[in-house]
Amino acid sequence: VITSPVGAYQISVNGAASANYIIAYTNGTLTISKAALVVTANNQLRTYGAASPTLTFTLSGFVNDESIANLISPPLISSLVNESTPVGTYPIVVNGASSTNYNVSYINGTMTITPATLNVKAEDKSRNYGSSNPDLTLKYTNFMNGDTPAKLTSQGVAKTVATTTSLPGTYPITVSSVASPNYNINYTDGTLTVLGLTNASLNNLTISTGPLNPVFVSSTTNYTVNVGYSITTEKVTPAAGDPNAAITVNGQSVVSGNTSQNIPLIVGSNVITVVVIAQDGITKMTYIVTVIRAPEPVITALGILPPFSALYGTASTSAVFTVSGINMSTEIIISAPTGFEISTNNSTFGKALTIPGTGTIAATKIYVRLAKGSLVCSYTGDIKLSSRDAITVNMTANGTVTPAPLIIIADDKTKGMNLPNPTLTITYTGFVNSDSDNNLTARPQVSTTATINSAPGEYPITVTSAASTNYSITYQSGTLNVNSVAIVNTFTPNGDGVNDTWQIKNIHDYPNSTVEIFNRTGSRVFYSINYPIAWDGKYNSSELPAGTYYYVIRLDKTSKPLSGWVSILR
Repeated sequence: VITSPVGAYQISVNGAASANYIIAYTNGTLTISKAALVVTANNQLRTYGAASPTLTFTLSGFVNDESIANLISPPLISSLVNESTPVGTYPIVVNGASSTNYNVSYINGTMTITPATLNVKAEDKSRNYGSSNPDLTLKYTNFMNGDTPAKLTSQGVAKTVATTTSLPGTYPITVSSVASPNYNINYTDGTLTVLGLTNASLNNLTISTGPLNPVFVSSTTNYTVNVGYSITTEKVTPAAGDPNAAITVNGQSVVSGNTSQNIPLIVGSNVITVVVIAQDGITKMTYIVTVIRAPEPVITALGILPPFSALYGTASTSAVFTVSGINMSTEIIISAPTGFEISTNNSTFGKALTIPGTGTIAATKIYVRLAKGSLVCSYTGDIKLSSRDAITVNMTANGTVTPAPLIIIADDKTKGMNLPNPTLTITYTGFVNSDSDNNLTARPQVSTTATINSAPGEYPITVTSAASTNYSITYQSGTLNVNSVAIVNTFTPNGDGVNDTWQIKNIHDYPNSTVEIFNRTGSRVFYSINYPIAWDGKYNSSELPAGTYYYVIRLDKTSKPLSGWVSILR
């Protein structure tokens, strides 16, 4: 009937009659073969850092209203991805189903991991007018999997148009160039607030800021004060013995009585009036203090850096620019962006270096290159040149690290007929940076078409499915050589004429073969060339004890040896 399972069924014939014939019958056979069943892994989609969805599959090809419940074993579905797997596309593998009535085939699916959203904000800053910009910093939110800025291929750059001479007010701090294959970046600008210039000071009616420290001794006296690279908030206090002193600066009262208070000096002329009520009457003294700024330190970087390129595991060719400084109060500090390293001698490279000196710093060559350890990625960022009180100068560097070549080779193997396949192994050529197969995002799969029942001959060993962002992978297949030798694992040398010697079928097809037997301690107890006389379980004409022994058979000088165990049963 239509629902009969796979198998062979008899076709019977009978019932014919004739007066002239003796009738004989020969039955026939109806063979029912397996139907085709296809198991398809359903494709899946998720965001980086999120939990993987439930893996599902679709079955097509069932007949006779059958379903998955009619299989001997259901399909198995699996994927190597987890929450920390980076953005990319990965295989979903389905296999393992079995049925007496179906030939099962499989179609693998894919797990696609898309970038998560990372928020990057330029943090708000403030400074006084005339001061250098503070370090501009970034705040990151929504990292996944415990990631940090160190996990980004480029941590980004914050910039502002404000300079030392920018007037008081607010200026945008913009952020750009954050890069990561695992995130889509959402930027938020910050604000730099430049505060009004306030500050040099009086202390007991003396100027206390700058190289001069004049005392107020007479009226209408001019003083010039060099306040350095920035003017900080200071205090003014009436002179001792003048409890009723009153001080105004540019018409604004700042001190009355014994109160200490900040005074708002500006760059330029400041009119300071001191009124003291003494026993002999009111004394009024006027002073003019002129505040000037010291020459500003300037860092200059000259040169244009070309685009860099390197194979993963190899540093790029270096390029060079020069840096110099004038009016410097301290050394110049240079730091490299993510992916790059710098040097002053084109030999010893690092992430940061210092050019010492003050005043005028002569032009110094700075060598730049992509670092050997940089991962495969496109890099862009600013080489930051900074010093106390100086405006930071940036030298932009761009580069790309491309995958290194990696060859995965399936090792050749040999086995005898009717023996299980040996363990299939692979060899890697091309790992750099102390990497190993642990650094691959997907390990290679190695397989062969040969089975325990395969006839003698050569069978391909293939390797597939490896994946890495840092390597360009190629494969080399190997060969499994199945020879005609058939080896049994037990014999009974008890003199009954049955199975008294260890038989190695077809060994004589290999006239240059050698056979060696070893005991558990590694001592050789038998050796033969071409095995003309089968081993009878003896060593030096004495019977060996029952137990397990180990053989090594070399069929010729070029083939890999066959090895395994044989047991003597008594």
